Amino acid sequence: DAAEECAIILSLNNKHKEARILQSEIAQHISLKQLTEKAEQYYRNKDYRRALEKYNQILKRNPDDKNAKKYQQICLKEIQVKVEELFNQGMISYSEGDYQEAIMEWSKVLQLDANHKSTLEYIQKATERIEVLSDIK
Repeated sequence: DAAEECAIILSLNNKHKEARILQSEIAQHISLKQLTEKAEQYYRNKDYRRALEKYNQILKRNPDDKNAKKYQQICLKEIQVKVEELFNQGMISYSEGDYQEAIMEWSKVLQLDANHKSTLEYIQKATERIEVLSDIK
């Protein structure tokens, strides 16, 4: 309703300072509300990487948002748990000689943490082993 009132006022007087300020505040609030709804949706769907992106955007605009801070930390922990799980699954495949499967698992790690050093190193090792095995055949 307030947004509509501002639009009416501005259509009558394009230079109405208070209406412009209020319109800007309303737009920012709506955007934050939409960001929060999207973050919550991703969180409920356990898409913690995307939820984290949204919570980071919220905190960039409103650093004092305690709820966003709380869920940002939860998302970071959930991502770390998933990274460890996927990395370990890759290590099991690697130790069993299934290098392709290991690389597939580690690729999932990199989707969550593109700079995961151990994953990058083991992908290189698995790739080298695949090359060596293909040369032997």
